[in-house]
Amino acid sequence: MADVIWHALIGDEEHGPMSQAQVLAYLRGGTLTGDDLVWRPGFEGWLPLREIQEFWRPPARNQRPTYEPAHQPAVNHDPASPSLPLQVAELVHQQGEKWSLWGAAIAGLVLSAATLAIGALTSERESYSLASYTHTPAADSIVYIFGYLSFAPLLFVLIAAIRNGVRGSKLLPPRANAAKRALIFLAVVISVVAALKMYGEMYFSRQEAISGAARVDIAKSFVSGCVRSQGNMATNLGATEAEIMGYCDCLAIALGSLTYKQIGMSNAMDYIKRAIEPAVPACRPKR
Repeated sequence: MADVIWHALIGDEEHGPMSQAQVLAYLRGGTLTGDDLVWRPGFEGWLPLREIQEFWRPPARNQRPTYEPAHQPAVNHDPASPSLPLQVAELVHQQGEKWSLWGAAIAGLVLSAATLAIGALTSERESYSLASYTHTPAADSIVYIFGYLSFAPLLFVLIAAIRNGVRGSKLLPPRANAAKRALIFLAVVISVVAALKMYGEMYFSRQEAISGAARVDIAKSFVSGCVRSQGNMATNLGATEAEIMGYCDCLAIALGSLTYKQIGMSNAMDYIKRAIEPAVPACRPKR
């Protein structure tokens, strides 16, 4: 059987006649795309390459494609044109495939997790905050982590949905099924959560004394609570705000003897009380 002859519109020019192998060569070289129009005998009109029905036939088992060397086709307006070779299917499929919503969610989640990791590695304050959120998760810390991790996936899914909706019927279904990508997304979620929990445990398992952002944050929290409690105590009704603040600031200095492991334990308040107890007499205002 003689080769079917193709004609293609490239820009405003009609090119042909071409063999199937020549069309394939132009596709692989980028001269033709799935949106370019082609015609062969038997067609009522010009059709985009991606819509050629013969294109989607699976190759015979163990069949190895053979290619002719690409030749520059001559311009010819003789009406005679083809059915796409099987290898073209993969190229057109790649160019016009829908974006998987699960795939977009996976990409967004990986980006969010990578951003968290980079922040923790480059900023001492970010490192301490992330460890605090993940070590003893409260309602507000869970909301923060969930919101941070879910922003990029939701944004990527929205972009993919809009892109698919705009291009509509011109796009082909994604090759990987949704269930497989959903499982991958779930696996990534579990991995990220486990990694965050492990990070928090490792951060607060160190035996060295707290320093940097951790010490500043703990001291500020302690002073805030100390001022409130001292101001409400009957014995301090005659003390000025400046005296109470100075007393609490003095006690906060003693917190530098605490270790990361101590402040990360469930009974951290016991260690804080023990740390400040020796400093109480020296810090109390003299009258």
